[in-house]
Amino acid sequence: MSVLKCSCCIFLNTLFSGRKLRGFFLAGCLVRWRRQCMYVHIWVWLMSVLIETLLSLWWDNYEMLEENHSYIQWLFPLREHGMNWRARPLTCQEIQAFRKSKEVMDRFIRAYELMLGFYGISLVNKETGELKRAENWRERFENLNRFSHNNLRITRILKCLGEMGYEDFQVHLVKFFLTETLVEETLPNVKRSALDYFLFTVRSKEKRRELVHYAWQHFKPQKNFVWGPHDKLKKYRPRSAKQQLHQQPEDKQDTLCKKCGDSVGKDQNQSPEVEQKAGDAAEGKLLICSSSSAGPCPAPEFYLMFRAILEQRGFLHFDSGYVPN
Repeated sequence: MSVLKCSCCIFLNTLFSGRKLRGFFLAGCLVRWRRQCMYVHIWVWLMSVLIETLLSLWWDNYEMLEENHSYIQWLFPLREHGMNWRARPLTCQEIQAFRKSKEVMDRFIRAYELMLGFYGISLVNKETGELKRAENWRERFENLNRFSHNNLRITRILKCLGEMGYEDFQVHLVKFFLTETLVEETLPNVKRSALDYFLFTVRSKEKRRELVHYAWQHFKPQKNFVWGPHDKLKKYRPRSAKQQLHQQPEDKQDTLCKKCGDSVGKDQNQSPEVEQKAGDAAEGKLLICSSSSAGPCPAPEFYLMFRAILEQRGFLHFDSGYVPN
């Protein structure tokens, strides 16, 4: 493409003798060449940089964090392939080893804070995951609204939080974006991703139900909400804090082993077509609705197929036998 553009420049410079015209096209070629060289140098340098170095040197380098697209897969790895072909998917054994390492978990939280700062968010409590707006939130929110590829990064971060056992952090981050998009209306270009993707990365079923209900309460117009059946959303009552305290906590390590075992077993028995459909569902590409919900609904066979995939992957589904109190 660059060779073609340069050839066009030579042709136009031959056709026209004006100095300004020649200088304009030649300057354009020079700018494109410099930009390509800059990206090559960044890519080559990133191949040898350590995560510890990245966390130190890139802390406030928002331009680098925005322009480069190779680091996010290393800071927040998943058990699935991403855009960076050099970043291999995680295994269950690696996840268990990461969780047991204090050094790795400390570095993971630092990486989380790095990206939060890039998005204009501040981590208030490292134990609970509570968040608030950073001082420069207006500038960073403007960047979020402008560059939609950051929505994919946020989805990856949310999934990785679940893999590493920070499920409470997932809830706080998703609710933060729901509040900013639906209540404060400061992030209109993140709204769709927050509802389609962010919501369904939360692993706790009870917390997912609460977040879907919270989104329904603040969605405008409410009749167009298609992420849950309206009749059940009206009856749903979030659990009180006292009830949650009396609930027996699960052993996260056992839960991880069980999920990994189920996932490995299912993946070995699935055909490529089923795996592709499950991958699409895992990315959140589904509108949850029923015959009683407002708005368009998919065909019955389409709906049943994705319902089975959701249940298989452990995602929330209001029509899967769950009846709110």
